[in-house]
Amino acid sequence: QRPQVCAARAQGGAGGGGGGMWQGMWSQGIPGMPPIPPLWPPAPHGQQGIPGIPPMWPPPHPPQANLRGAIHPGAMVMRGATVEPGADVHGGAFVGEGAVVRRGARIHGGARVEAGADIGEGCVLHGGSSVGSRTRIGARTQVCGGSQVGPQADVGADCVLHGGCMVGAGSKLGDGVTMHGGSHTSPGAHVAPGAVVSPWHGAFAGVW
Repeated sequence: QRPQVCAARAQGGAGGGGGGMWQGMWSQGIPGMPPIPPLWPPAPHGQQGIPGIPPMWPPPHPPQANLRGAIHPGAMVMRGATVEPGADVHGGAFVGEGAVVRRGARIHGGARVEAGADIGEGCVLHGGSSVGSRTRIGARTQVCGGSQVGPQADVGADCVLHGGCMVGAGSKLGDGVTMHGGSHTSPGAHVAPGAVVSPWHGAFAGVW
């Protein structure tokens, strides 16, 4: 598809004769030489691109990964991960081994989902956010840029974690919790459903 696009642009540009020349080079090659291959031939999941040169973009996905959702070029999805239909993993995002990204979830570029994490339906992880290993994020929760959720935490459904939040390892957030930017919970903290955590007072160990 790339050669046709380049040819169309060349043909429509200034100096119509030059456009025809470039179109001919793309379609037939320089006289006496083989046709010019496209710059980025289709190479899904690590298949061969230009003969003799392995493709560098997008990086190959391990064959063990269950990739049924939309995996954009540049996304890194590790062995044993599951991306359900309707999920969307953008370029520059990382999904660790054995993690699950459920239907309708969006993992933006620069976000990290560590090994064994479970990202619920309709969740949104913005760039620069991270979810620790074996952590569960409930449905429709939003984790904004710069927020970090520690390992083995449990975040309920319909929560909003504004930029720069930190959820300690093993913390449990009930449904509908809002954490304002810069707020935090200590490891093992419990936050009641519907609670609001501000940066002036965090949630500490025990029921808050």
